[in-house]
Amino acid sequence: MRSYDPQLVISVAGDLTLNAPPRDMATASDGSIYLADSRNHRIVHLDAQGLYLNSWGNYGNVMDGDTPGGRFNEPWGIAVGPDGNVYVADTWNHRIQVFSPDGQFLRMWASFDIAGTVDGFGDRAASLSIRTTTFM
Repeated sequence: MRSYDPQLVISVAGDLTLNAPPRDMATASDGSIYLADSRNHRIVHLDAQGLYLNSWGNYGNVMDGDTPGGRFNEPWGIAVGPDGNVYVADTWNHRIQVFSPDGQFLRMWASFDIAGTVDGFGDRAASLSIRTTTFM
């Protein structure tokens, strides 16, 4: 297993501006790296050498109304599944979003009920561990 220093990754990425260190990172089977760039509400994809490939996402808050897939409110967790799909814990929107390796939105689950009732997970919660395990 490879270990990456977030400061090194940020430096190697060149012009890429991160407002803070990434909240989480995950490595794909090809060695590329996905960063949860929480403060910029996006996912950043770097190659195995740390060079920028692409990024996706922008700010969206379910408290403001309809928030389609691909919009985040501080993604804090990220994992890559065996099929290469990228799982993102969209923290303050209380949902998990799934993307193809190149960032195409595939699906999401959970809902956040602003009326104060329990969200779509019932009495459970969802999170992603740094070991790429989804907990329900």
